[in-house]
Amino acid sequence: MALALAALLSLAGCSRAPVLARGPFDLVTTPVRATFAQPIVAAGPTWELTFEFDRPGDSHAADCLHVALVDAAGRRHTLAAPRLDRRGESKVFQVGALDPPVAGGDASFTAIELSSDSPVRVEAVRGLSR
Repeated sequence: MALALAALLSLAGCSRAPVLARGPFDLVTTPVRATFAQPIVAAGPTWELTFEFDRPGDSHAADCLHVALVDAAGRRHTLAAPRLDRRGESKVFQVGALDPPVAGGDASFTAIELSSDSPVRVEAVRGLSR
């Protein structure tokens, strides 16, 4: 499973994905919303997100991150049961499907909501859908 995830992430090029939100964002249990510069159309049901951290150790709390993408109609779609791949101290990749699901090309997203069960600071979020 870990090897399959690593292969998926290396093929996906998560670290080269476009920046969705630039912080810093000091995350706690209250969601923080960041509006995208332009709407992003979902290419498919799977989302690949890269969280870039600045403070040492914050990437260790990545399993506490909660993500919701907000569509053009204002509906929230959470990243359900994401798989994690921590790369050193500064990057964590999350891969998962949205709940409620959306079909590729059928949804346009305008913002992302982030929160965390443990306090962390996220410098930037990159992402794309497949």
